[in-house]
Amino acid sequence: MHALRAALVALTLLASGTAEAGLTRDDIARARFTERIGEALPQDVVLREVDGTPRDIGTLLGGKPALVLLLDYTCTTLCGVAVSALADALTHVPFRQDADYRVLVVGFNPADGPAQAAAFRDAHVGATGFAAKAHFLSGTPEAVGRIARAVGLTISYDAEHRQFAHPFGVLLVTPAGRVARYLDPLALTPFDLRLALAEADDGRFVTAADRLALLCYGWDAVTGVHTLAIRRILAAACLLTAFAVGAAVAFGLWRERRSLELSSE
Repeated sequence: MHALRAALVALTLLASGTAEAGLTRDDIARARFTERIGEALPQDVVLREVDGTPRDIGTLLGGKPALVLLLDYTCTTLCGVAVSALADALTHVPFRQDADYRVLVVGFNPADGPAQAAAFRDAHVGATGFAAKAHFLSGTPEAVGRIARAVGLTISYDAEHRQFAHPFGVLLVTPAGRVARYLDPLALTPFDLRLALAEADDGRFVTAADRLALLCYGWDAVTGVHTLAIRRILAAACLLTAFAVGAAVAFGLWRERRSLELSSE
């Protein structure tokens, strides 16, 4: 998984060098997380569930450690991939979602509302236990802005193509509602999540070893340059995975044949 992520990052950087986007390099560079380890989420901020029910952050956390994602519900590139990857990894974690920890997904697009949150959930995680227990939330720009500032999230908006450039990251939050760690959703393993949740439950804070480098940004204009780049990245990742599997099979066959040759001598 770490090798695949490295390949995705490298391919993203190569693709971004040739893509003709509505944002400048400086705009894209500003789209990042500035670590706010130990910073408290504003617990009085009110967001809405997919059914329109208003809940404040304090109630949503409920004194449990939490995984928090900020994304664009109308994203057509990698936001859905990130949530799907997290949901898959959590199925192998021996903690009970909602009872032992919470998952909060927050839409930062001002156009995001309960309807967009529900559509995103249904499209990417469907009728799963994760979807039933995770909170897919939306709020006013002011409410979401307070959360973004607390966790150090900066995004850039491409008005020409109506797309956001933003970093990928899962925020690990302690039961007291403080940022404990920044996690890469495309490099998470069940072991990583289990350890991270246990540390957060103990109130421990961990500074990231490296910056979250993978950026979510693309647009579907007439030429669709960025979207095409993303598709090429995913296709290349599939090829890399297939090559790795093929190499492993070939090596296994070679070892078996070699073993037979040695035993016959």
